[in-house]
Amino acid sequence: MVRCLFHSHGSGNGGGLLPKHPNEKNKPMMKKIQTPRGGSGAPGRALLAPIGKAIAFALLGSASLHAQDLVHRWSFDDLNDSAGSANVALTGGAALSGGRLTLPGGSPRTNYASVPIGPTLASADSLTVEAWFTVATLQNWSKVWMFGTPGASGAASRYIDFTPRTGITNNPPSTGFNPSGAEVNTRGGENPPALAAGTPYLSTVVFDDPGDEIRLYLNGVLADSVAWNGTISQLGETTQNFIGAAVFYGDSDFAGSVDELRIWKGAMSEAQVAANAAAGPDAIVPHDPRLQTARSFTAASSGEAITIDVPITNLGAEDNLTVSSAAFEGGDTDLFSVETGLPLVVAPGATVNLTIGFDPVGFTGSFPTTLVLGSDDAFKPQERIGITVNVDMPEISVPPVVSYGPVANDAPVQAFDLQILNEGLGVLEIHDAFFIAGPAAPTHFQQFAVTHDFGNDGPLFVAAESGGTLSFTFDPAGLKGPVQSGVLRLVTNDYITGDVDVRIEVGVTFPPGGEETPVLAHRWSFDDTSDSAGSAEVELHGSAAVSGGQLVLSGGGTRVNHASVPIGATIAKASSLTVEAWFTAAAPAQTWRKAWMFGTAGASAAQSTYIDFTPYSGTPEGVPSSSFRSVTGELTTRGDPNPAPLEDRKYHCVTVYDSEADLISIYLDGVLADSVAWTGEVFQLGNTTQNFIGAAVFFGDTDWAGTVDELRVWTGAFTAANAAVSYATGENELPDLDAEPGPDTVTIGSVQVVGGNIVIGGVSGLVAGRRYHLETGVNLDDFAPVAGSTFSAGDPIPQVPAVGPRRFVRIVEGPEP
Repeated sequence: MVRCLFHSHGSGNGGGLLPKHPNEKNKPMMKKIQTPRGGSGAPGRALLAPIGKAIAFALLGSASLHAQDLVHRWSFDDLNDSAGSANVALTGGAALSGGRLTLPGGSPRTNYASVPIGPTLASADSLTVEAWFTVATLQNWSKVWMFGTPGASGAASRYIDFTPRTGITNNPPSTGFNPSGAEVNTRGGENPPALAAGTPYLSTVVFDDPGDEIRLYLNGVLADSVAWNGTISQLGETTQNFIGAAVFYGDSDFAGSVDELRIWKGAMSEAQVAANAAAGPDAIVPHDPRLQTARSFTAASSGEAITIDVPITNLGAEDNLTVSSAAFEGGDTDLFSVETGLPLVVAPGATVNLTIGFDPVGFTGSFPTTLVLGSDDAFKPQERIGITVNVDMPEISVPPVVSYGPVANDAPVQAFDLQILNEGLGVLEIHDAFFIAGPAAPTHFQQFAVTHDFGNDGPLFVAAESGGTLSFTFDPAGLKGPVQSGVLRLVTNDYITGDVDVRIEVGVTFPPGGEETPVLAHRWSFDDTSDSAGSAEVELHGSAAVSGGQLVLSGGGTRVNHASVPIGATIAKASSLTVEAWFTAAAPAQTWRKAWMFGTAGASAAQSTYIDFTPYSGTPEGVPSSSFRSVTGELTTRGDPNPAPLEDRKYHCVTVYDSEADLISIYLDGVLADSVAWTGEVFQLGNTTQNFIGAAVFFGDTDWAGTVDELRVWTGAFTAANAAVSYATGENELPDLDAEPGPDTVTIGSVQVVGGNIVIGGVSGLVAGRRYHLETGVNLDDFAPVAGSTFSAGDPIPQVPAVGPRRFVRIVEGPEP
């Protein structure tokens, strides 16, 4: 079945930033695809075994109705709320006199009235506030009314208000809405003129949720407005609901009187505002007849023609309501029809259905339209209702995270089932399912496999209002660590791609820890791309090439010219690891470029895992270094002291991640060059997906330029003796790791005292690339290192002060400790 997908936002407004009613405006557009109708059966289809019946819907109407309900009214003959139960409380000099609330002004929150209307605001989408008032003393920013909850600052407070005189140019009146941090007010653009003292006014403030607008009327005439994507309920249950005082702000209390104040749930129409203004504060204009209906309807069809009943209610008490017209606007109007004859007459207090027809005529997808009703409701002569019909729409339901196990890591391949529900009315088609790494490392998705062969056997199907299972396997062999994970991606005909985080608890039957003897897992000698010790053949990218027994890397770009090796399974099963390479940099100062880096890129550096060797770090500049990043953070060898920058020549580098010795070490040409304390296990990196020679995982570092003569990966940790023996053996032959490195024969040709210093000359037998230092003492058992005496073969040998009656000096392999 060919699918056409329509995705709309829900009714939540997300702080007023998203369209709240996608069927009415700003809705995403869709393309219809006509498909042939036919039976649901087809050769080769596999239906999943049902696991239970899901709840389906046929028709849903929005709970928010197009109506204006008077919920509070204070006429100030007394303190009572004649429409609700929110009676007035007076504070300070606020008083009732002659059917008015009189307010003397004064310091903030000193002389005012309060009304407990928090529950009303918390449950309202739209709101209308009417106030008949007179200003006695002109004061900038004083409030006729302000309802809200104070916060730590004005921006952090929540409120709505009416300010009869603002402090901006020309002092216009204004109204505003602040859901906490994003105030919307009418003070932008052209504003109404300032109000006068001693003149009675009616202010009507309309917060219109479906119309996405705040409107300010003065004496029944529109005076100002502003676009608004919010709902009153964003204010929550407000705690300070003041007549004559400000919430949070230090504005003076209002000086004047209020004849009447009314609060309506719903957005009052312009006609009703004008009628109430004409009637004055002592009378409420009857809204009779009065049309009420739901804002929107959603229906479902499995492909057949359907009818939709739209209830029309007359809330009037005396007069019949007559619906004289009904038409459709927007997309897909040709698929809808009005089945009820017009005019439609609804008696007072009655409800009559207006029946709408819908015929998909072979189309599938989601079909929105707007039903526009015309009636003799004087205050709402036109009513707009959003109608959406979903045809054959499946609705996949899978948990975001599922966990299985424990499974022993010496167990055979395990089989599991994932439950999938289809809560929609159309058949759910699963076209593919496979495991991916997900946004954060570590991952072991390579250990998972979906059982169904989608390529040969075709899709899986889940019937409407039903469920089934998708089978997959997991191979725990040799894995270490408590939990292994992979993301199962489901490609379906629902517009939602189902991603399920699958986690398997692995029971480690043999304890983690460093392997006693290193075992060669991978070896690449680059006579070709083969792995002579394992099965991880090299894949070349960009200009990377194998030539003359070397991997030749030109550098340039990021993850463009490099090689990759599929060694993730080795890393996932190792506690300790040794990586050994013979390499030559094309240029020494290649800042942050990687000779090799093995890991898994996440959505950020913190969500990535990796190990690496960087021949030339940027901080400190030029220092060769190695790193280990797991989900708990990164550790590097770049802390002081550090080895000197590498020279322009071939190097043998051994990087050791030793989980038993709790140490990361770097050996250069068989000699320990740097190390850092480390508490971890290599398998914490997971089954790494990006194992690069000459490129970086995640980071934007340029690819490394140089040649690699040989690269080896060992499970287990090299000792210093292993590193020395392997260096001495060379890249063309595997070392005997049980052998001890032979002693170097170093000959000192001469020793002289010149200018108070011992000068050593004629030294032979020093090994190129190795570092040495001097030790001295007055006896043969008190040798101590000489500060600053580290040197390499070929360098001048440092001099030692000839202090005391006698002095012994010796050359020691390795840098000064």
